[in-house]
Amino acid sequence: MTNEELKVVNLKDVIKEFTYVKNDFLSKIEEANKESIAPASTKAIVEYITNEKGAINTEINSKLNSDYLPKETIKSTYLTKNDASITYATKDNLNHYLTEDNANNLYSLKDHTHDNLTFNIFANPAETTLLIDELIEPGYYKYIGNTAAISCAPDNVIYYKNGLIRVEKQGNRIVQTLYATSQYDDNFVIDGRQFIRYGFIDDEDNFIRNDWCVKHLPYKERPDLVNRKGDNVDSFTIFENTFGYHFKWLQSNDKYFLPMDQYQFYTIAKFSKLPIAYPHIIGNLIGHIDTKITDTEFKIRSVNKKGEYVTGVNNTFFIPRIN
Repeated sequence: MTNEELKVVNLKDVIKEFTYVKNDFLSKIEEANKESIAPASTKAIVEYITNEKGAINTEINSKLNSDYLPKETIKSTYLTKNDASITYATKDNLNHYLTEDNANNLYSLKDHTHDNLTFNIFANPAETTLLIDELIEPGYYKYIGNTAAISCAPDNVIYYKNGLIRVEKQGNRIVQTLYATSQYDDNFVIDGRQFIRYGFIDDEDNFIRNDWCVKHLPYKERPDLVNRKGDNVDSFTIFENTFGYHFKWLQSNDKYFLPMDQYQFYTIAKFSKLPIAYPHIIGNLIGHIDTKITDTEFKIRSVNKKGEYVTGVNNTFFIPRIN
């Protein structure tokens, strides 16, 4: 022990330097009340101090309840019901609960969305191996099964491997739209042709299907449809599009030598059976010729005699399709 003088500290006096004991505190309040113009009562101050903690807690709870959702509320309502009418949870709260696994189970992947976060089914068709006759649930599909085809006159084989299929349903009515494909090398790609049909589900849950109809066909020449040309015919071509068929007959010098008797029809060309109403009779009084078009033949007759010429025969004729 040193010889230095020990200083005795009065703990009570030290505490008073930093706070008030109860009686001193109340005495100072009473002194302030005497000097104040509108003094508050000691009782009121004590009650305020006593209740201050509860008031603060009430305010905090009110603020939290109005601006945030507790974790259990998120679990039981927001994430399960996905109800937009419920106040949204903050990102911080969601980060504590939402995981990659349950987010992928409940919501679309980020890669499947536009910038405005709307799901784009046309960018993400569901791949399927079901034939189109089996696809009756609404949706947008890409057929990836074995090579498959439909028929829509005049074509018996219209491929749709790697094609796109849209199915729409209302009640028991079903509409199917097919985006057909063509083969290039070893790959099948959509080619702009679109076909549509509708059907319904009967009382025995059978899919009753109607025939396919054309929704859109790019305009193109169809030399494959022409089977045979008549004598002395220089050029005969068929063009097809969404609306029907153009028949184009051309002769050198715009005249044709008649191989048939007067008033008798003669076949200029035969072709595959086409989906058109027939017969169509088109007259050319000045050219001394009538043209008759059926679903399989293009014919002419004339008032001129066999061995004579008819002129002005270079023309194109249009017949609308019925499918």
